[in-house]
Amino acid sequence: MVGREDTIRALSAQLMTRRFVSIVGPGGMGKTTVAISIAHTLIDDFEGAVFFVDLGALTDPALVPTAVASALGFMVQAQDPFLSLLAFLGERRVLLLLDSCEHVIDAAAALAEPVVSEAPQAHILATSREALRVEGEHVHLLYPLDCPLDDIGLTATEALTYPAVQLFMERAAAGGNRFDLNDSDAPIVGRICRRLDGIALAIELAASRVSSHGIRGTAELLDNRFKLLWQGRRTALPRHQTLNAMLDWSYNLLRERDRLVLCRLSAFVGVFTLKAALTVAGTEANDAEVADAVASLVAKSLISPTAIGESTYYRLLDTTQAYAAEKLAECGEVDNTARRHRAQARRMATEPIADRIIEINVTCRQQMPFSHQTARTLVEACANAPLIAIRTSGN
Repeated sequence: MVGREDTIRALSAQLMTRRFVSIVGPGGMGKTTVAISIAHTLIDDFEGAVFFVDLGALTDPALVPTAVASALGFMVQAQDPFLSLLAFLGERRVLLLLDSCEHVIDAAAALAEPVVSEAPQAHILATSREALRVEGEHVHLLYPLDCPLDDIGLTATEALTYPAVQLFMERAAAGGNRFDLNDSDAPIVGRICRRLDGIALAIELAASRVSSHGIRGTAELLDNRFKLLWQGRRTALPRHQTLNAMLDWSYNLLRERDRLVLCRLSAFVGVFTLKAALTVAGTEANDAEVADAVASLVAKSLISPTAIGESTYYRLLDTTQAYAAEKLAECGEVDNTARRHRAQARRMATEPIADRIIEINVTCRQQMPFSHQTARTLVEACANAPLIAIRTSGN
């Protein structure tokens, strides 16, 4: 599995000791694939008692206990299926893989917590776009695949050290394009993977276009809104067949307030602060609601936060930003949001220069790991807001 081998090993070990692990991240990141790989890794440890429960197929949260019982292979007899489930599990050593919990999150949480506390040999591996937030849960945030930060001078050899590029080339080859990456195309493939934020599903869909458009033509298509409609595998779940369907799944689970805030935040092509979000997405009368909506969107993996020093910066993944911008146009909010965005930029220009400096202690890597995400945030902070400066301290 490209780029996830270390994650699979670490989570397999954690699941054996902690018993309840949730893999959380945006849609298309590969959560289910990672979870299934973990289940295969541990199948001998559970003597085959590993059970996959597809909660994404449910339309009624009340059916969560019944779905788990069905996967375990027993018929619910009592009026309360949950009590029957706990009684059946008893001292049995099992691994339950609860996949796609986000749209039945309350019911999944209500089941998982007592199972872990009352069935001492039961282990739970959950996947979700947000954490279940219950006792005993250990959350693992699944981040995008690493991809090149810079195209300049990027060689094929260097590009192929990045998992995102490896996945792109693997999926392009699977589509019939059996060619070796050359130094001329390496920067283009790196740019494609970066534009797609290292999201596995998005990279796979883009790679499937290579047979029709070539690498350069595929890169040009990224500027076209129709990238959200690119078709994936026929056998994929409906919500994973296009980027648009993937984002529809998340968007339709949001409260109306959170939908509006997400759409307004599409005005930011790059990073933004909470203060900027309040200016663009709200008014003084509802700042608290907007701040709560931002927190909710972070929890649901629709906004990515990055802490740099003492500050937190936010950004929408590029595919999410494109989707939210279309929704903003549909609700007739484009002009109003654009005015707010311009006002925010003017306000920033009047702030003291000390408030516009991102300070990095270059000697303090233990306190601030300089990750791929952090590096991209810094680059975007300066590219999208020239009034921001980076100052390094230390030696």
